[in-house]
Amino acid sequence: MIDTLALLCVLAQPPADAPAPAEAQPASGPSEATTPPNHRAPPSEGVFAVGSGGIAPLPEPPPAVPASSIEQGTWRGDGWVKGRLHVAGAIGGERPARATAVAIGGGAEAGWRIRPWVGIGMGFSRQVHEVFSVYNPIIDTSEPTRGHLSAWDLAFVRFWAPVRGRVEPYLGLGGGVAFYDPARPSGIRGGWTAYTQVGVDFWIGRVVTLGLSGQYRATSVDQSLGHGWQSGLDFGLHW
Repeated sequence: MIDTLALLCVLAQPPADAPAPAEAQPASGPSEATTPPNHRAPPSEGVFAVGSGGIAPLPEPPPAVPASSIEQGTWRGDGWVKGRLHVAGAIGGERPARATAVAIGGGAEAGWRIRPWVGIGMGFSRQVHEVFSVYNPIIDTSEPTRGHLSAWDLAFVRFWAPVRGRVEPYLGLGGGVAFYDPARPSGIRGGWTAYTQVGVDFWIGRVVTLGLSGQYRATSVDQSLGHGWQSGLDFGLHW
Protein backbone atom coordinates (compact mmCIF):
# COMPACT_ATOMS: atom_id res chain seq x y z
CA MET A 1 0.00 0.00 0.00
CA ILE A 2 2.81 2.37 0.90
CA ASP A 3 4.64 1.48 -2.31
CA THR A 4 1.56 2.31 -4.36
CA LEU A 5 1.20 5.78 -2.80
CA ALA A 6 4.87 6.56 -3.37
CA LEU A 7 4.52 5.62 -7.04
CA LEU A 8 1.54 7.93 -7.51
CA CYS A 9 3.41 10.89 -5.98
CA VAL A 10 6.34 10.35 -8.32
CA LEU A 11 4.06 10.31 -11.40
CA ALA A 12 2.26 13.52 -10.34
CA GLN A 13 5.45 15.61 -10.27
CA PRO A 14 6.44 17.37 -13.59
CA PRO A 15 9.63 16.40 -15.26
CA ALA A 16 12.68 18.38 -14.32
CA ASP A 17 13.28 19.70 -17.87
CA ALA A 18 9.69 20.99 -18.41
CA PRO A 19 9.48 24.77 -19.12
CA ALA A 20 7.93 27.00 -16.55
CA PRO A 21 4.40 28.17 -17.31
CA ALA A 22 4.24 31.52 -19.11
CA GLU A 23 3.30 34.49 -17.05
CA ALA A 24 0.07 36.34 -17.91
CA GLN A 25 0.66 39.20 -20.32
CA PRO A 26 -1.44 42.37 -20.34
CA ALA A 27 -3.86 42.84 -23.24
CA SER A 28 -2.35 44.55 -26.25
CA GLY A 29 -3.52 48.17 -26.96
CA PRO A 30 -2.59 51.79 -26.45
CA SER A 31 -1.58 52.81 -23.03
CA GLU A 32 -3.62 56.01 -23.21
CA ALA A 33 -7.35 56.72 -23.87
CA THR A 34 -8.40 57.04 -27.55
CA THR A 35 -8.72 60.70 -28.74
CA PRO A 36 -12.32 61.51 -29.97
CA PRO A 37 -12.69 62.70 -33.59
CA ASN A 38 -12.50 66.43 -34.27
CA HIS A 39 -15.89 67.53 -35.65
CA ARG A 40 -14.34 70.79 -36.94
CA ALA A 41 -11.73 68.99 -39.01
CA PRO A 42 -11.87 69.11 -42.86
CA PRO A 43 -13.70 66.27 -44.62
CA SER A 44 -10.59 64.11 -44.86
CA GLU A 45 -10.34 64.05 -41.06
CA GLY A 46 -13.91 64.76 -40.04
CA VAL A 47 -16.87 62.56 -39.34
CA PHE A 48 -17.76 60.03 -42.04
CA ALA A 49 -21.26 58.78 -42.68
CA VAL A 50 -21.57 55.10 -43.45
CA GLY A 51 -21.51 54.58 -47.19
CA SER A 52 -20.68 58.19 -48.09
CA GLY A 53 -17.79 60.61 -48.30
CA GLY A 54 -16.75 63.18 -45.78
CA ILE A 55 -19.28 65.67 -44.40
CA ALA A 56 -18.02 69.21 -43.89
CA PRO A 57 -19.23 70.96 -40.74
CA LEU A 58 -21.79 73.78 -41.01
CA PRO A 59 -20.40 77.33 -41.17
CA GLU A 60 -20.64 79.65 -38.24
CA PRO A 61 -23.95 81.61 -38.04
CA PRO A 62 -23.86 85.27 -39.10
CA PRO A 63 -23.68 87.88 -36.38
CA ALA A 64 -26.94 89.08 -34.89
CA VAL A 65 -28.54 92.17 -36.46
CA PRO A 66 -30.14 94.73 -34.13
CA ALA A 67 -33.90 94.84 -34.56
CA SER A 68 -33.79 98.63 -34.75
CA SER A 69 -31.69 98.47 -37.95
CA ILE A 70 -34.23 96.35 -39.86
CA GLU A 71 -36.30 98.47 -42.25
CA GLN A 72 -39.99 98.12 -41.60
CA GLY A 73 -42.95 99.43 -43.55
CA THR A 74 -46.64 98.90 -44.10
CA TRP A 75 -47.60 96.62 -46.97
CA ARG A 76 -49.29 98.59 -49.78
CA GLY A 77 -49.37 96.11 -52.66
CA ASP A 78 -48.41 96.65 -56.29
CA GLY A 79 -51.62 96.84 -58.28
CA TRP A 80 -55.06 98.18 -57.43
CA VAL A 81 -58.55 98.70 -58.81
CA LYS A 82 -61.12 101.15 -57.47
CA GLY A 83 -64.76 101.95 -57.96
CA ARG A 84 -65.89 105.49 -57.24
CA LEU A 85 -69.10 107.33 -56.44
CA HIS A 86 -68.80 111.10 -56.68
CA VAL A 87 -70.70 114.39 -56.73
CA ALA A 88 -69.69 116.90 -59.43
CA GLY A 89 -70.50 120.52 -60.15
CA ALA A 90 -69.24 123.63 -61.94
CA ILE A 91 -66.76 126.25 -60.77
CA GLY A 92 -66.85 128.45 -63.86
CA GLY A 93 -66.12 128.61 -67.57
CA GLU A 94 -68.15 128.61 -70.76
CA ARG A 95 -70.89 126.38 -72.01
CA PRO A 96 -71.08 123.66 -73.15
CA ALA A 97 -67.88 122.69 -71.29
CA ARG A 98 -69.19 124.19 -68.05
CA ALA A 99 -71.68 122.01 -66.21
CA THR A 100 -75.11 123.43 -65.47
CA ALA A 101 -76.10 120.85 -62.86
CA VAL A 102 -74.77 119.41 -59.62
CA ALA A 103 -75.15 115.70 -60.03
CA ILE A 104 -74.07 112.28 -58.79
CA GLY A 105 -71.75 110.27 -61.01
CA GLY A 106 -69.51 107.26 -60.92
CA GLY A 107 -66.24 105.92 -62.23
CA ALA A 108 -63.46 103.38 -61.93
CA GLU A 109 -59.68 103.25 -62.14
CA ALA A 110 -56.81 100.77 -62.23
CA GLY A 111 -53.17 101.39 -61.44
CA TRP A 112 -49.76 100.00 -60.60
CA ARG A 113 -47.25 101.16 -57.99
CA ILE A 114 -43.83 101.40 -59.55
CA ARG A 115 -42.51 102.40 -56.12
CA PRO A 116 -44.18 102.36 -52.69
CA TRP A 117 -44.69 106.14 -52.98
CA VAL A 118 -45.56 106.61 -56.68
CA GLY A 119 -47.93 104.87 -59.08
CA ILE A 120 -49.43 105.23 -62.55
CA GLY A 121 -52.80 104.24 -63.95
CA MET A 122 -55.86 105.10 -65.99
CA GLY A 123 -59.50 105.76 -65.19
CA PHE A 124 -63.01 106.60 -66.36
CA SER A 125 -65.82 108.76 -64.95
CA ARG A 126 -69.28 109.86 -66.07
CA GLN A 127 -71.91 112.16 -64.60
CA VAL A 128 -74.89 114.30 -65.56
CA HIS A 129 -73.64 117.51 -67.14
CA GLU A 130 -76.82 119.44 -67.85
CA VAL A 131 -80.60 119.13 -67.44
CA PHE A 132 -83.26 120.66 -69.69
CA SER A 133 -87.04 120.54 -69.45
CA VAL A 134 -88.69 119.64 -72.74
CA TYR A 135 -92.43 120.10 -73.24
CA ASN A 136 -94.25 116.98 -74.38
CA PRO A 137 -97.56 117.93 -76.05
CA ILE A 138 -98.84 114.36 -75.97
CA ILE A 139 -99.01 114.27 -72.20
CA ASP A 140 -99.19 118.06 -71.87
CA THR A 141 -96.28 118.33 -69.44
CA SER A 142 -92.55 119.02 -69.34
CA GLU A 143 -90.04 116.20 -69.01
CA PRO A 144 -86.41 116.57 -67.92
CA THR A 145 -83.78 115.68 -70.49
CA ARG A 146 -80.25 115.09 -69.29
CA GLY A 147 -76.91 115.51 -70.98
CA HIS A 148 -73.80 113.66 -69.79
CA LEU A 149 -70.06 114.20 -69.73
CA SER A 150 -67.69 111.24 -69.85
CA ALA A 151 -63.97 111.54 -69.08
CA TRP A 152 -61.44 108.90 -70.09
CA ASP A 153 -58.24 109.57 -68.16
CA LEU A 154 -55.74 107.79 -70.36
CA ALA A 155 -52.92 108.28 -67.86
CA PHE A 156 -52.44 109.61 -64.37
CA VAL A 157 -49.66 109.67 -61.79
CA ARG A 158 -50.19 109.48 -58.04
CA PHE A 159 -47.85 110.30 -55.17
CA TRP A 160 -48.44 108.89 -51.68
CA ALA A 161 -47.05 110.35 -48.48
CA PRO A 162 -44.34 108.04 -47.03
CA VAL A 163 -46.24 107.26 -43.83
CA ARG A 164 -47.00 104.07 -41.95
CA GLY A 165 -50.30 102.91 -40.60
CA ARG A 166 -53.81 102.71 -41.96
CA VAL A 167 -54.14 106.32 -43.19
CA GLU A 168 -52.38 107.09 -46.50
CA PRO A 169 -52.71 110.59 -48.05
CA TYR A 170 -51.91 111.17 -51.71
CA LEU A 171 -51.75 113.73 -54.53
CA GLY A 172 -52.49 113.00 -58.18
CA LEU A 173 -52.79 114.49 -61.64
CA GLY A 174 -53.80 113.15 -65.02
CA GLY A 175 -55.75 113.71 -68.19
CA GLY A 176 -57.23 112.28 -71.34
CA VAL A 177 -60.21 112.73 -73.61
CA ALA A 178 -63.76 113.93 -72.87
CA PHE A 179 -67.06 113.14 -74.58
CA TYR A 180 -70.04 115.46 -74.22
CA ASP A 181 -73.44 113.93 -74.91
CA PRO A 182 -75.82 116.95 -74.90
CA ALA A 183 -79.36 116.85 -73.64
CA ARG A 184 -80.62 118.11 -76.99
CA PRO A 185 -80.19 115.63 -79.83
CA SER A 186 -77.21 117.20 -81.58
CA GLY A 187 -74.63 114.41 -81.49
CA ILE A 188 -71.73 113.53 -79.21
CA ARG A 189 -68.83 115.99 -79.18
CA GLY A 190 -65.25 115.30 -78.19
CA GLY A 191 -62.61 117.29 -76.37
CA TRP A 192 -59.88 116.98 -73.77
CA THR A 193 -59.78 116.95 -69.98
CA ALA A 194 -57.18 117.24 -67.21
CA TYR A 195 -57.38 117.14 -63.43
CA THR A 196 -55.51 117.47 -60.15
CA GLN A 197 -56.55 115.55 -57.08
CA VAL A 198 -55.93 115.26 -53.35
CA GLY A 199 -57.21 112.34 -51.33
CA VAL A 200 -56.67 109.86 -48.54
CA ASP A 201 -57.03 106.07 -48.36
CA PHE A 202 -58.10 104.26 -45.19
CA TRP A 203 -56.87 100.66 -45.00
CA ILE A 204 -59.76 98.78 -43.43
CA GLY A 205 -58.30 95.36 -44.26
CA ARG A 206 -55.24 93.63 -45.59
CA VAL A 207 -56.16 94.36 -49.23
CA VAL A 208 -59.18 96.67 -48.89
CA THR A 209 -59.33 100.47 -48.70
CA LEU A 210 -61.99 103.14 -48.47
CA GLY A 211 -61.00 106.53 -49.80
CA LEU A 212 -62.09 110.15 -49.89
CA SER A 213 -60.92 112.55 -52.58
CA GLY A 214 -61.41 116.05 -53.92
CA GLN A 215 -60.72 116.95 -57.52
CA TYR A 216 -60.44 119.96 -59.78
CA ARG A 217 -61.08 119.16 -63.45
CA ALA A 218 -60.75 121.31 -66.56
CA THR A 219 -62.63 120.26 -69.69
CA SER A 220 -62.61 121.65 -73.21
CA VAL A 221 -65.47 120.94 -75.63
CA ASP A 222 -66.32 122.83 -78.84
CA GLN A 223 -63.59 125.42 -78.19
CA SER A 224 -65.09 126.21 -74.79
CA LEU A 225 -63.35 125.66 -71.46
CA GLY A 226 -65.13 124.65 -68.29
CA HIS A 227 -63.89 124.26 -64.71
CA GLY A 228 -65.48 121.81 -62.32
CA TRP A 229 -65.07 120.04 -58.98
CA GLN A 230 -65.67 116.50 -57.78
CA SER A 231 -65.91 114.98 -54.30
CA GLY A 232 -65.60 111.22 -54.32
CA LEU A 233 -65.93 108.13 -52.15
CA ASP A 234 -64.16 105.06 -53.49
CA PHE A 235 -63.67 101.40 -52.65
CA GLY A 236 -60.35 99.78 -53.54
CA LEU A 237 -58.83 96.31 -53.80
CA HIS A 238 -55.04 95.88 -53.72
CA TRP A 239 -52.67 93.02 -54.51
